[in-house]
Amino acid sequence: MVRDAASARLIEDAGAAAIATTSAGVAWSVGAGDGETMGRDRALDVITRVSSAVGVPVAADIEGGYADDADGVASLGFAEIDELMAAPARR
Repeated sequence: MVRDAASARLIEDAGAAAIATTSAGVAWSVGAGDGETMGRDRALDVITRVSSAVGVPVAADIEGGYADDADGVASLGFAEIDELMAAPARR
């Protein structure tokens, strides 16, 4: 279960070709409960740290998308994909 940068590194070091976060694990790693209680920015911060810590693709579970409608979820993806792609990956 990938919940933070350290667990991501362990899974990558074990030979995984890609990893995926778990929304509950990401929330619990900062002391928040599951179900969008940690807030969008905090969740993206953890996911950015995870993706920066590994050199393999990362699939991120962002709970309900931190939005009330599909347009809001889409804006989350487009707004943050550039930021996540710019994060320096460990190679």
